[in-house]
Amino acid sequence: MNKIVLGVFPGAQALSATLNYIVTETTTPTIGRRAAGSGDLAVCEPFEAAMLLLGRRWAGGVVRALLGGAERYGEVRDELPGVTDAVLTARLRELCAWGLARRTEDKGTVRYELTAAGRDLAPVLDAVEDYGRRHHALLRRLRP
Repeated sequence: MNKIVLGVFPGAQALSATLNYIVTETTTPTIGRRAAGSGDLAVCEPFEAAMLLLGRRWAGGVVRALLGGAERYGEVRDELPGVTDAVLTARLRELCAWGLARRTEDKGTVRYELTAAGRDLAPVLDAVEDYGRRHHALLRRLRP
C-alpha cells in the first residue's frame, strides 16, 4: 500500500489519512469505480487528490507566490495579504511534504522553491483563475 507521508503540522494525521484513502483505497466504492473491490484505477481518484491538495486554504496562493519568484518566507507572506503565519507555515510544510516544493537552508537563510511537480501546477492555477474571472458573479453567491 502506498502511503503519503506528511510533516508534523496541525491536521497532518487527518489529511494524510484522507489523501491515503483517496489515492490507495480499493475496497470501498467511490465515484468512478464500477464495483467495490475492483482493481480499476478510479477516474476521479487523481482529480479528488489534486482538489484536496489545492482546496487547502491558501495553498493555491502559496504556489502562485512561489511561481512568481518569491523564495523567502517573508516574500511569500507579502504576496498573500491576510494569510496568518500559522496557515502559511502549514501550507509551506505541506507543499514540501507532498514533493511540490523544496526548503533549503544556507547560512541561516531559508528559501523555498517549487519542484517540477509544483511548477506543473501553473497552467492549472491559470485555468482556475480564468474560470473564477469568467464566473465571478456566480461564485460570489456561493461564498458563505
